[in-house]
Amino acid sequence: MANKKKDVASSGIYTIEPLASPLTGSKALRIYRGFDTVNIFDEYLWVENRQPVGYDMYIDPLGYNGAMIHHEHAGLWESTELIDTHPESNPIENIDAYDAPVYVGEDFIDIYADMMISTLDVTPEGNLVVQVALGADRYDVDNDGYIGLYDCNDNDADMYPGNAEICDGKDNDCNGSIDEGFLTDSDGDGYTICDGDCDDNDPAMYPGAQKICDGKDNNCDGKRDFTTDEDKDGDGVPWCGNDCNDNNANMFPGNLEGPTGDPTCSDNYDNDCDGLKDSSDGGCAPCSDNDGDGYGSNGDPACPNGTSVDCNDCDASINAGELDESCDGVDNNCSGAADDE
Repeated sequence: MANKKKDVASSGIYTIEPLASPLTGSKALRIYRGFDTVNIFDEYLWVENRQPVGYDMYIDPLGYNGAMIHHEHAGLWESTELIDTHPESNPIENIDAYDAPVYVGEDFIDIYADMMISTLDVTPEGNLVVQVALGADRYDVDNDGYIGLYDCNDNDADMYPGNAEICDGKDNDCNGSIDEGFLTDSDGDGYTICDGDCDDNDPAMYPGAQKICDGKDNNCDGKRDFTTDEDKDGDGVPWCGNDCNDNNANMFPGNLEGPTGDPTCSDNYDNDCDGLKDSSDGGCAPCSDNDGDGYGSNGDPACPNGTSVDCNDCDASINAGELDESCDGVDNNCSGAADDE
């Protein structure tokens, strides 16, 4: 057996050929278990790929796929005992060979030696694929579903094989690279995805960019201009809609300011966002009607007849409400033409 065994000193996945195989590969694994201070010799566990009925008289007659484990207790291969890996499986005492081996998908844990032996697979050729996890390699410290043998950092639940890579300075998927796919600046705006670039294919979108009304989240704050930009004051016009004060619901484009006497002419707000407020706004200017006909010279809405312009504010008989049918050569109705009716 000495020339057919493989000594295992580290965690890993190993292949064991059947004992009856004519090939020259490993027929058994020998794993150091510890030192017996009473009998003064090293202890080992042996893992074999045993054959079904016909080779071992006590093996399950239905055949099996699994590993048989022996304990070397006297320093010699010939002085080993078969470990009962399923002590509850057979009522016959003192005949451990009746008990099933470590089947595919099962684990055998030796607490004393702090090791775990698992049967992973049996190949079509009958070779046994066994996983050996020693010490910390057999534990899943961070509870991410992977023992230390496979986990590149078993103290961090964000790092394990198959995890999605994110921008956190870690090798999330345990492929040996950190933040791969996120460290290039594809659009040349000076920011990578890991720097907070919300669209690395658009140079107009990056943290700190000037926000413009283009339907994009230019500064990567999660708001896209007209589409989703916040309307803080609830007046129906967001900042990107040219609301001159998005904290005041009385100020937005299209709002009324005036006429004279209306509260909007004395509230100290630029109600219609035209840059003028109260008396400075044309809507709040007092009616300028020199001839008293109700029409203002400047079309002031504060005048009784509204915004119609009085083309001659010194003659009450000339305004937009008059008829122009007197054939006097005068534009009586302010239409721009004399005697047009």
